[in-house]
Amino acid sequence: MTRACALVLACLALLACDEVTDAAKSTRKTVRNTQVTVNFDQIATLLYNEYITTEKWPASLQGFVDEGTMPRSYILDPWDHPFVYRPPATSKGRPELLSIGQDGVEGTADDVKYSWRN
Repeated sequence: MTRACALVLACLALLACDEVTDAAKSTRKTVRNTQVTVNFDQIATLLYNEYITTEKWPASLQGFVDEGTMPRSYILDPWDHPFVYRPPATSKGRPELLSIGQDGVEGTADDVKYSWRN
């Protein structure tokens, strides 16, 4: 095999590695976003049940952990950041629930916000 041929093969191998790496990153992102959705659904169910029972939204998620209703891992997103929970200003409103994403900064493009069903 010529030196040029070996160089071309090495470059092709590197390009293939980059494509595999990009695919792996994309898969990781999809898995983490799915984890966020699952956690959102579990948290939203507990929040809504509390609202139905007491006619008010809980003040925080930590109360569920303290009373043993939910493990601490449920209130952490896949990047180990606590979910942001804000009760609504009125009893008829909906709480805000979001993940601040991988960067850990609220208000950036990687945030994931829960959409309440009507």
